[in-house]
Amino acid sequence: MNEQTSQRMPKETVEEVLRSLPDTATWDEITAAVMMRWRHEQAGDVIRTNEPAVSPPATKAQGEVETANLKTADVEKKARQHRIGGVTLIATGLLGSVLSRLLTKGAFDQDVKIIGMVVLLICLLLIKKGVTYYNRGRRYAKLLYQSSAPHDKRAPVLYLRSFSADAHAAATTSIGSSRSIPSVITEEEQIAQVMDEIGPFTAIGRPGEPLPELGAKRLYIANGDWQETIRHLLPEARLVLLRVGTSGGLTWEFEQVVRTVDPKRIVLLVPFDYGGYQSFRRTVEKLFPHGLPALSGRTRYIFNSLRRYWFRNLGLKGIVYFDPDWHSHYVELKVPLLRARVWKPMVSMLKLGLRGVFANLRIHWEPPPIRWFMVFVVLVLAPIIVISTLLSIIYR
Repeated sequence: MNEQTSQRMPKETVEEVLRSLPDTATWDEITAAVMMRWRHEQAGDVIRTNEPAVSPPATKAQGEVETANLKTADVEKKARQHRIGGVTLIATGLLGSVLSRLLTKGAFDQDVKIIGMVVLLICLLLIKKGVTYYNRGRRYAKLLYQSSAPHDKRAPVLYLRSFSADAHAAATTSIGSSRSIPSVITEEEQIAQVMDEIGPFTAIGRPGEPLPELGAKRLYIANGDWQETIRHLLPEARLVLLRVGTSGGLTWEFEQVVRTVDPKRIVLLVPFDYGGYQSFRRTVEKLFPHGLPALSGRTRYIFNSLRRYWFRNLGLKGIVYFDPDWHSHYVELKVPLLRARVWKPMVSMLKLGLRGVFANLRIHWEPPPIRWFMVFVVLVLAPIIVISTLLSIIYR
């Protein structure tokens, strides 16, 4: 390492990097690790000072709270305030929506019905705002966790995507045909829960975002160094997860992945965007020795059509993984009827879809457990609802 780096990086940080490396590490490996840590500190991923601090990205986005240089106590306070405020808004909205429906049920006065609908709409907006507010508090808490989390020595799962896809991955799941039953768990968090069984789920942070998104651990890199960082991380990754897209930076990442990564360690996430996938396939298919699978715009399984109706905001249609000779396999994500988690439906769907990937990586795979609540819903509650509906129609 050069003299300038050693002067700027505290001795304690160098010692921390050395402790994280195996005893058999070569000098070149030690130097690369120290240089990588130094770059991350310069970019704002990790900041070590004598006074406890949390280090978000450096620039402020419009309409966002500036979190740079906040002390740990300030971030803890903001995290707590946002979470309490979010829970309060959600509880108020749920209670108000129930009361409005009870008050307007059976009402014949048209004015009462209109007032009830207006109150219900306001309550739904409160719930949506509460989920956003609560998750913002969790994002503040993630700043604390990322700066103090113990080092995971496993090889990472590297998540590559267009930054524009973060908005889709940050969407929360809503339950039911209406959006009145909220979930605070985002799509990316559900992906992270499955990926963490393989290795620490890691992504490059979007430049300028004031708070990290929930899900993958973010590494914030100076704009000129992101390509070098990805080149360094790709050979070390246990798995490379790429979300299908067509941005120029993502195309470069695909080229690097195909050139340097074992095909068994590559998985493509395919969103519910048939036109987007076709455009992506035309752009990068020549990079893959045996091409990519052609997908139909239709959903193959009837339960998946029901999923789009029941579980809102789930953006993934399926996955593509590869054999050692680059032959691809497409797996449409199915709804595991008795294994689905109401608030985290994508966890069980991904776990089932990735069975072949676990086998390629020689990682022990277990199916998601059966959810007894879903057994009750399917075998008891659903038949009662169907029978009562039929009887009411017959004897009306």
